[in-house]
Amino acid sequence: MEAGLPLRYLAAFSGLGSGASGRGPSAVLAWGANRRGQLGLPFGPGVQLAPVPLLALEGVRVCAVASHESHAIFLTEEGHLWTCGAGFSGLLGHGGLEDCAQPRLLEPLAHKRAVAVAAGARHSAAVTSDGQVYTWGAADLGQLGHGFVEAGGAAHVLCHDPTTGGEFAYLPVPALVRALADDGAAVVAVACCSYSTLALTDAGHVYSWGNNTDGQCGLGQHVPGERTVTIDRHMARTALKVVATPRRVASAVPFRALSCGGYHALAIDREGSVWSWGQGMWGKLGHGDIRSMYEPKVVEALEHRGANVVAAGRSHSVCLCSLYRLTVSSGVKEKPLSPFTLLGLPVGKVNKHALTCAPLTPPGTSLQLRAFVCAPLMSVGLPFRFEPGVSQVNAGSHGVETVRDSVVLVDRGLAQGVWLKLATTDFDFSVKMAATGAQVPTRQGLTGDVMTATEGMYVADTDCKGKLCVIELPEVPNKDSPGTDPIESVVLRVLNVARGCQSAGALACVCALPPGCDLFRVQVSAVLQAGLSAAGAAAASRASAMGHRASHASAAAGRASAMGRQASAASALQAGKSSGSLGVSAVEAVRSTGSAVEAVRSGGSAVEAVRSSGSAAAAGGAPPMPLGFLDEEHGALLRKHLARLVAARLAEAPGGVPEEVRGWRRGQEEFSGKPFWERQDTGERRETAPLVGPGAMASLVVVREECLAERLQAVAKLQPKAIVLCQQSWRPDPEPVALPEFEGGWHLQVPIACVTYEAAEELKRLERGRAGAARLWVTMEVQEAGAVFAWGDGTMGQLGLGGIAHGSLLTHTANSLTNEEHSFASLPRYVSSLHEEQVTALACGAQHTLAANNDGEVFSWGQAEGLGATVSDDASSEVPVLVDHLEGHFRATRVFAGHDHSFAVAESSVQSVI
Repeated sequence: MEAGLPLRYLAAFSGLGSGASGRGPSAVLAWGANRRGQLGLPFGPGVQLAPVPLLALEGVRVCAVASHESHAIFLTEEGHLWTCGAGFSGLLGHGGLEDCAQPRLLEPLAHKRAVAVAAGARHSAAVTSDGQVYTWGAADLGQLGHGFVEAGGAAHVLCHDPTTGGEFAYLPVPALVRALADDGAAVVAVACCSYSTLALTDAGHVYSWGNNTDGQCGLGQHVPGERTVTIDRHMARTALKVVATPRRVASAVPFRALSCGGYHALAIDREGSVWSWGQGMWGKLGHGDIRSMYEPKVVEALEHRGANVVAAGRSHSVCLCSLYRLTVSSGVKEKPLSPFTLLGLPVGKVNKHALTCAPLTPPGTSLQLRAFVCAPLMSVGLPFRFEPGVSQVNAGSHGVETVRDSVVLVDRGLAQGVWLKLATTDFDFSVKMAATGAQVPTRQGLTGDVMTATEGMYVADTDCKGKLCVIELPEVPNKDSPGTDPIESVVLRVLNVARGCQSAGALACVCALPPGCDLFRVQVSAVLQAGLSAAGAAAASRASAMGHRASHASAAAGRASAMGRQASAASALQAGKSSGSLGVSAVEAVRSTGSAVEAVRSGGSAVEAVRSSGSAAAAGGAPPMPLGFLDEEHGALLRKHLARLVAARLAEAPGGVPEEVRGWRRGQEEFSGKPFWERQDTGERRETAPLVGPGAMASLVVVREECLAERLQAVAKLQPKAIVLCQQSWRPDPEPVALPEFEGGWHLQVPIACVTYEAAEELKRLERGRAGAARLWVTMEVQEAGAVFAWGDGTMGQLGLGGIAHGSLLTHTANSLTNEEHSFASLPRYVSSLHEEQVTALACGAQHTLAANNDGEVFSWGQAEGLGATVSDDASSEVPVLVDHLEGHFRATRVFAGHDHSFAVAESSVQSVI
């Protein structure tokens, strides 16, 4: 049953729970490890790769599932419990130690109505509608809450342990935890660590008992009545601290949700803040370190994000928080626009704005929304570099009152680094500069026409002069041949390209690296450094010879002219500085810098002057030309954009032939047969076809530091209704923004929503097409679900943080003694790939994670066994993948995870056979 077809077959021949409720058919679907019968599939394989319905639960409406390594517990809407899996330690609660490969009704609790269940490694727990807790299974670490075995507080059964040769105690059927009942605790939920149990009461109190070695009970380091228990006296370091009866966790706040992992616990208080305690290894507590916590501590990174769901795995944690929902409408009926919604990641205290929501109707619509902001949209462009003290709004274009009555659309700005910006696109291309090349001027940058070509398909002396050269390095054939180093080969090719561009007088050279090439190894290569130094010395020698023939005055004049033009380009790039306007974007500034390179086009004297002035430095080994690299992704995007520009020029040119290629004809040498191209009117020859230029101006700009906080502070001080922060193309998905405390608390007063680059582009496009009374309106609400955060061990991809553009959110470690490698995040990180999915449910296994969204789709990531989806890597997936076997057949409402297996409770779209 490894494909979608068997799901149709099974659903067609089964009612899957249809009938009495009148809500249509439902099903419990299971997949993953089944070696101990924990899936409830009696004839299933050891690992069930694709989701399949549990036919043993036909006609039973399940609302919750609890599972660990060896067993599963199913809770029905009527309050009955069904169990299956391995029976050792009395795990299944049927009175014996027998295994049960398919779900069986738990008769000892049939007279009670259960409302919650939980499963540990060797024990189980349930909560009944009268607030009482029942536990069963192994009692060796006090995890059942009935006191120590020798105290005689419960009817423990002793059984021989073949592993240690001793005996262990267990309860074969559910037994009431009397200490909770005697304390008057009305329990509403229960959760289990591997060998501990925690209970949540209706008053928001938490009680805990069992293994407390790592603080997972949250009772502190010194607990009255705590005892050291030795698991195996023949083995060293098996002594554990045990609390055998429930004790109340000291907390200043009441809790409303609880989850337990292997050795740590998570909770949500009634204000929506997340708390954690227990073992801190791999940063799974979310406090920024790996220390264990013996009492609850608030996770500061999520303190004000409006948490709704928490889930803990063996060594990782996930949380579902609130998002902003942005409804965009036309504002007037005369220029209709079908309202649509975007999701924004909140910056600041989302829980504060949730309290101010009220019924609102956006102008020009009949929508009834519960929102906290409804105002027209105003786009405010920002220069690529922030200048302190410069007015952020041009009073002539945007009055203060207009700003205060608007939702302001603001670009995030570029991160630290060097960027290639084209006048024809808002996309920013990240360039890694070679340390051995000349530095791009920090203030002025470099501006000029773009020359783009594939390696070997251009003539450097004529095509590169005065240009910003972007050279694509195609993949090398036979790169995997024995005895070849592909990186070293790329380095030598880069060296050859750089030499040609430098000797031809290019302003800069940017190489787009081939697939699979390590950007940073190329950047720091010693071979490249030595080669460029030699090229720089040769260029210096030629420039020195030229300098003897030219007057010093002429060279000085040329240098001054070049500097003046560069200064002109810098002024254009920062247009708006003198006028205080944010309305001129960096792209518009690049478009206006054509005069900056006019001298280079007309005679090249500026380039010669620059080469001459750099002769002294070059003689010392430093090349005078900047050299940078584009990674495979940005190189491909740039190539596609420039190809579109070339295609447009060809389409617009008379006869489809632009001026620069007109009059050239292809010939062939008589003896060698080598092709050549010749210009008929001048007789000029070249070895490659003449290039059709993209006709685009570009700049290399340097950003020394990201000034996002200062940007937002400057705009927020103008007191707009809200701010929509647009992600840049270099990191298109939204990510949390940590803002320092500023005077006046501006970042707490003005709502800020971070949206994706694609969403921002759509807003800008629509905003440009409207003006005056036809301005777009934005209504902002608080959506209680959708933002997934993850932290802890991510070695198997269980955090879902792969695929992050131009960076990694994980810390990588390696143990040279054991050869073990780990990747982890000690602070909560946003799972941006799920930003638009409107997630409503989460679950954690040992090394995998599940999510269900509003549309009933299921996503999974981490270790492959529990995913239920095919992944390219047989071992794991670092990004959430759709469990597509369910698509079109089942609509999941909740998801649950065992150790390395998964369950989904779903509504079926397929009725029984007629």
